[in-house]
Amino acid sequence: MLRIVYLSFAWRDFTPADLPRILETARQNNARDGLTGLLVFDRGSFLQILEGAPDAVTACFDRISRDSRHGGIVVVARKPVETRLFPDWSMSFANPGATLGDTCLSEDVRGFAAFSEALTRIEAEDRRAGAMLRGVLTSFDDARAS
Repeated sequence: MLRIVYLSFAWRDFTPADLPRILETARQNNARDGLTGLLVFDRGSFLQILEGAPDAVTACFDRISRDSRHGGIVVVARKPVETRLFPDWSMSFANPGATLGDTCLSEDVRGFAAFSEALTRIEAEDRRAGAMLRGVLTSFDDARAS
């Protein structure tokens, strides 16, 4: 199995209507291709983790890299792995501004608090990805506090 963790930024402002469409497409494609992962979006920045068969992850990442809705892609980690961090999440979503009761997105959107709680497990599975995610969480927290 292969895991890719990357960061990017949106080329344009997203409306609340944009994210559900992106997530629905990602979930359909990922279920078809046997991929799992997580998407974090906040104030124009994306962090995504993709995991699955190497050919499928590479093909998905190549499609994402060509997507005109975002740019400045930085691959944080790309490595073979034995187990998935997100075995049950075809594409989970976390938004620092969301709560578990947030209804602006689909009903199975995970609140940012739920993602934060999973961070300890993520760090145990993949130190580098965990450190990056912790850094992103901290930067999101810092930005919200200011």
